[in-house]
Amino acid sequence: MIPVIRDASRPMHVDEIARAVQISASEIAGVLVMLELDGWVRDDGSLEYSLARHPD
Repeated sequence: MIPVIRDASRPMHVDEIARAVQISASEIAGVLVMLELDGWVRDDGSLEYSLARHPD
C-alpha cells in the first residue's frame, strides 16, 4: 500500500487505494489509521491520503 500512495501524483482517496491494492475500503481504512498514527501517511482531508515523512 505504501508504494501505491508514494507513486501517486496527488493524494489518493481511500476507495482509490482499495481498488489499487484489491482490498476492501473498510480494511484499508483501518490500516491507514495505523499508518497515520505511526507517521507514514497523512490524511489530507476527505479521506485522501499521501505519504508523510516518517518520524526519526
